[in-house]
Amino acid sequence: MFQFFVVFHKEIFDECYATIPQDVLDIYFTFFAVNRDIPKKYDTEKYKNVVKEWELTNYNESMQKSGFNENSALYHIYANGLHTQYDYIGLFQYDMVFKENCVERVKEKIVQGSSFLFSLPLHTFKFCTAQSWNDSKALQHIVQQYETYYKRGFDKTTQYPLLNCYILPSPIFDKTMKWVTTLYPSVTSIALRHRRYYHGYIGTVFERIMAFAIGHEGLTPVVIPVLHDHQFKQK
Repeated sequence: MFQFFVVFHKEIFDECYATIPQDVLDIYFTFFAVNRDIPKKYDTEKYKNVVKEWELTNYNESMQKSGFNENSALYHIYANGLHTQYDYIGLFQYDMVFKENCVERVKEKIVQGSSFLFSLPLHTFKFCTAQSWNDSKALQHIVQQYETYYKRGFDKTTQYPLLNCYILPSPIFDKTMKWVTTLYPSVTSIALRHRRYYHGYIGTVFERIMAFAIGHEGLTPVVIPVLHDHQFKQK
């Protein structure tokens, strides 16, 4: 029915899944390992479903090296069709704590039969384009490309899911990625010329692109009980 893909580059933390029963982990969670050069640390008995990005049939090594971050995981899930067997596909990060009722909440809503976007609290267009990312040239290009591709206006009044953390219908994920992948060459070129460019900057830009595309799909938003705990970044 649905699957949570959790991206990690080094360690899977038991504390994040302390309230999730083993059978639920086995059914609804896939752990997506990136950066093959970093040694991995996790309990192989507890976390049985582990996908190694670099072992996939369709693999673009340059994405992680270029700083696409979790956008690389999104691309490789899409390019290898890992989402096609599920009605809903989710992406989360290694430093997120899953509460015990998160899976049941998702299941209950999906059974109701409507299209939902399960996410952390959504953000405004102004929030998405301020502070950590404020590149007018890239933004203008993205809006133009969106309107040309989808043949509709770009609505700056809607709400968007940031952090690449959400669960959405697989057909919407597929539709979104078909557009997003067309932007890789042009947006990367624009981002490289930005005065605030740093490793991982392109990942920040494509995080916004994913948010904009998903936010325009008119999905019913549902906030799920998942906590982003930054303490795990220090471990």
